[in-house]
Amino acid sequence: MMRPTNFSDGITELKKSYEWCLCQPGFFAFFHKTLLASNPYASSFLGEQPNEQSHQILKTGLSTLMLKLQGAKAGDTLMGRAKAKHRAYHDAFPPSLLDSWLESFLTAAARFDPKFTPEMEAIWRSSLSPILDEMKHSLSSFNK
Repeated sequence: MMRPTNFSDGITELKKSYEWCLCQPGFFAFFHKTLLASNPYASSFLGEQPNEQSHQILKTGLSTLMLKLQGAKAGDTLMGRAKAKHRAYHDAFPPSLLDSWLESFLTAAARFDPKFTPEMEAIWRSSLSPILDEMKHSLSSFNK
């Protein structure tokens, strides 16, 4: 796969990767297990064992990020709700958990998307990092 030449092409490729991952059996279970292994705080929010509820939490987060990336008004609304939910946990939700979330997602996407490449990883990372950084800033400023 060639690296997209503009943002719109990048979003199109991300949507394809996102849709592919969503339909793969085992994607969310693997994502969940990888996140648990990478950050001890993850179990406080997702539980120790993958289940439908934890899968829905991960899916909602990923869907919200995709809507935000696409510039959809719903993405902004849902992101605001997500920030409020995460802030409700105060210090129990360390902003570093979002870094673990991104790394775990990329690990899962690499395993389940057969067209995943280093270029795709770079597009995912450069697209999601600013949104997650905004969320981390929101959490950090709230917890001070």
